[in-house]
Amino acid sequence: MQEAQQVVVIGGGVVGLTSAWWLLEAGYRVTLLEKAPTVGSAASARNGGQLSYRYVAPLADAGVPLKALQWMLQEDGPLRFRPEADLRQWRWLAQFLGNCNAADNARTTAKLLELGELSRQSMAQLEMQIPLSEFSWRDAGKLVVYRSKAAFDKAVAKPGSEDNRVVLNGAEAAQLEPALQELAPSLAGGIFNSGEAVADCHAFCLALEKRLRAHPRFEGVVHADVRAIFTEKGRVSALDTDQGWISADQTIEWKQSLH
Repeated sequence: MQEAQQVVVIGGGVVGLTSAWWLLEAGYRVTLLEKAPTVGSAASARNGGQLSYRYVAPLADAGVPLKALQWMLQEDGPLRFRPEADLRQWRWLAQFLGNCNAADNARTTAKLLELGELSRQSMAQLEMQIPLSEFSWRDAGKLVVYRSKAAFDKAVAKPGSEDNRVVLNGAEAAQLEPALQELAPSLAGGIFNSGEAVADCHAFCLALEKRLRAHPRFEGVVHADVRAIFTEKGRVSALDTDQGWISADQTIEWKQSLH
């Protein structure tokens, strides 16, 4: 029988940990690399913990380039752009701008809804391994409210999961969430998606790490910083870390941002 391939997952956040789990379940041997002393201690520790499967909004859309310019001029805007002398950056930017149209946005939304359903099913399987109480899971649903009627109408017109989506006017949204009562007169409306949940992302990471360590094909967690990835004949052969060399058949690297 052929020996299972050794995969090294670089990054011990929620994405790296779940990737390691599913690789183990697929028959691989897995080593997890995380430079911090504990897993899930960076972006995953401060993650909002939304398990949102049906409310999707691709960034590339008609009107976004103009909004992006406005955001970059705001001191506390949500977007920063640092130009570099790197052709890959400008090629990506050109592709992004080319997809900022309603037709591409609709296609992307449909694909993201499919991906969201796959994520929901995968999470349901993980919930069979980890008791919900270990990571404060709650089936709270998700309410998104809008002040702008144009933005609200656009959101309502987008494809969604109609069985789980409820469109509300401003008063109905405030009735569902009493904290919005004072804002009700200024709300154009809201969209509530049932089946969306919230949880403690950091607690989930710690609980999943325990299950990883108990898995028969898990090779362990190495707390090290990767300095270089070496390939041989087009395949990853080894990693140079500040704790020494690690051999690998394949690597998966996750760099997470704080949202």
